Amino acid sequence: MIPAPGQTRPPADTVKFLENVATKKYSYEMISNSYYDGRTISVFRIEDIILYKAEIENELSGPAAALPYINEIRGRAGAPIYGSTGFPVPGSKEDMAQKILDERGFELVFEYKRRPDLIRFGKYESTTNAYLQRRGLPARAKPNMRYFPYPLLDAQLNSAMAAENKNRMP
Repeated sequence: MIPAPGQTRPPADTVKFLENVATKKYSYEMISNSYYDGRTISVFRIEDIILYKAEIENELSGPAAALPYINEIRGRAGAPIYGSTGFPVPGSKEDMAQKILDERGFELVFEYKRRPDLIRFGKYESTTNAYLQRRGLPARAKPNMRYFPYPLLDAQLNSAMAAENKNRMP
């Protein structure tokens, strides 16, 4: 069973999900007490490459070509594979693309890949604004926010870059 968006309790039919879990991916003895000290970012994971392959195969040849790759990731994680009871195979490229995006979100959580994935799939503004609205906040994501601001030093040297940075901020 796939958890619903915003669900905080694990589904009753699985022991794979745990409550109040924090990641310790790539953890080791750190010099700094800060989690964001620049050494906790993954460089390369084969799961990332396999999901990229699923995305490419879906675009080129359709859902049937992408299915083995996404099922490889789900099977390794202990999740039900598509084609098993209760998990029909996505029938269209769009449905499979959504499943791949969801799977990337599950598999690559805490690895700083969600924003680029949402941008690449063309869902950054809609997903971000929907989340903000569910939280009772105003929708602030705009199409120009898909781009990172120019580095501060460059923007200070070039007034056109500084002006553009103002358009890229919330």
